[in-house]
Amino acid sequence: MYKKELESEIEARLRNIKTEQVFRVLREKRIPAAPLYTVDKLLEDPHAISRAIIDVIRCEENNIRTALNPLVIDGVRYSRRECAPKPGKDTEYVLRNLLNLKDEVIQELRKRKVIE
Repeated sequence: MYKKELESEIEARLRNIKTEQVFRVLREKRIPAAPLYTVDKLLEDPHAISRAIIDVIRCEENNIRTALNPLVIDGVRYSRRECAPKPGKDTEYVLRNLLNLKDEVIQELRKRKVIE
């Protein structure tokens, strides 16, 4: 009922407070909290770096810095550390094996330049 008023009040009180100050108070009060980062900020975050969440994936001539899955279960971090497939690499597999399209249909899609 008073959601907008409450949000306005909270925003007004927090407007001039730095994020670090908010998290310091939350930590002192033992309130679980974590920031929502943009990718560039996450890749530079000291905590993420210290937890080995940041990795480099080598893709042909490019090195891509990325964030891994932070969860570790039984000592294993379940993250993919491979390059994304090139566009079209899996198209035929998906069309044939997952969508069960016949060869003639796939050929027609190629002919009409729907797929390469």
